[in-house]
Amino acid sequence: MALAVTIQIDMKDAKNKSSFSRVRVPTGFSIAQYAEFAADFGQLVSNATTCAITGISINFALDLSSATLVNTVTVAADVAHKAFIQMRSAVAGFVSKFKIPTFDEDGLTLAGTEEIDTSDVFVAALLAGLENGYDLPTGGVMAPVDKYGNDLTTPSITRTIFQSHA
Repeated sequence: MALAVTIQIDMKDAKNKSSFSRVRVPTGFSIAQYAEFAADFGQLVSNATTCAITGISINFALDLSSATLVNTVTVAADVAHKAFIQMRSAVAGFVSKFKIPTFDEDGLTLAGTEEIDTSDVFVAALLAGLENGYDLPTGGVMAPVDKYGNDLTTPSITRTIFQSHA
């Protein structure tokens, strides 16, 4: 059984500390399609974080110097403050975990809680991308999967956490 391809999004906070998020996608796509997906998914992560996106990798480095998803670091950026999203797999009992460092807690959580506001336009787009994938301009749809290549279905946990390590 072929394992899923892992795309990693590297980030840096205001203290110059680094962290990352990973998402898995199925095998069988071209390098150009993986690159398109990575850039589009990176933009969704960028919309939900206060840190700088410093790189994306898919078993090879991508040059992001001219990409629009690279944003500036805000004073509030701290890689230990993360969004934690756990997605159910199409196969019962399997899940895929996704963390976004320096998540914009002030703008994207429900007041007085650690729960992520899933009705927020940026969060809803991120969750829809995890569930349904993206239409690629070159053709086809690419959607995240669990580490065994199973489709992701619905979020089971959407909350903020404090975690100093990945």
